[in-house]
Amino acid sequence: MSGAAPAWSAASRGSPAPENLAAPEGSVASGGSPAPENLAAPEDSVASGGSPAPENLAAPEGSVASGGSVAAMVLPVPRLAGPTTLLRPWRLTDAPALLAAWHDPEIRDRLRVPEPADEALAVRWISQREQAWTEGRSVDLAVTDPPTGTVIGEVGLSGFDPVRRAALVGWWIAESWRGQGRATEAARLVVDWVLSEGPLEAVMAEIGADNPASLVVARGAGLRRVDAPRHPSGKPYGPQMLVFARTRAGEQTS
Repeated sequence: MSGAAPAWSAASRGSPAPENLAAPEGSVASGGSPAPENLAAPEDSVASGGSPAPENLAAPEGSVASGGSVAAMVLPVPRLAGPTTLLRPWRLTDAPALLAAWHDPEIRDRLRVPEPADEALAVRWISQREQAWTEGRSVDLAVTDPPTGTVIGEVGLSGFDPVRRAALVGWWIAESWRGQGRATEAARLVVDWVLSEGPLEAVMAEIGADNPASLVVARGAGLRRVDAPRHPSGKPYGPQMLVFARTRAGEQTS
């Protein structure tokens, strides 16, 4: 769920929908649960997804674009922790929390939620996460509240581009936990990790201009606007999408 939100708003496109937002193969956000088209919402948005690496992102040496060959990008599944959140792999016992997110009106408004959104489907989606990781399709992590262990959201990476070594980041946060900065912390943990220890050169997020909460989350995770506003493909009259990115090169030169 995957599972791409913010302020945590509801969601912002990029996961994780990620492959990580919510649901089974059509998960919501970053490959995870309900793939948000870009859930918006409150300061702790729910999900935010990424977009393809910008055309001007240089292809690293050894990539197809530079005359090399491309291999699947398989990332280890980390256990990351901050002052207010703990990120871990999804467990089958988390299905009720995922199901509740699928029924959240704000998430449903911005993400593609599977139908019928029932617990059996939530269990199925969670059971597919390990395969998604080992095949290099997505990394989907449950966002939990450390003192209680409660699942309060998801953050993930999907849309891996082995040529440019880029991926999309997405997230979502449950309604009762929004507005506390949890989404920002979760997104920052993942982006910091993948650009410092992982194989990626860039992380992207695509967020609706009408989703201010997710914009706050993206900036809090160190991403910056890199492209002009544009309408999603096939939706010329909807809210414009804003593309954000953070690169390893930027870390080294900042």
